[in-house]
Amino acid sequence: MNMMLSVLAICLALAVVRVESAGPSENCLSCIRQVLQHEGASDSCHREYNYDACGLYHINAHLWMSNGKKGLGWRECAKDLACAEKVIKRFFATNAQKGLGMERMC
Repeated sequence: MNMMLSVLAICLALAVVRVESAGPSENCLSCIRQVLQHEGASDSCHREYNYDACGLYHINAHLWMSNGKKGLGWRECAKDLACAEKVIKRFFATNAQKGLGMERMC
């Protein structure tokens, strides 16, 4: 989760597109993918901050469960780009609604 927050902070610094309540734009998702790929992210699973995280977006079971439980399971969803992006979009939309500053993210 700390890695995701770091990535989101980098994308916030770019601040090129306003996120609507529906979630981040394709430009924002592209930014996140580029940062994570630069850091060596892949579709495999790995241990991150005492959690198993999988996929390009480093999705863990908690992130998957708290953002709609898309797909057949969290590992499968995390490794599938379309499913993972649904989770990330829901994460952004939910946190923007909570007033956590996510509305200006990306």
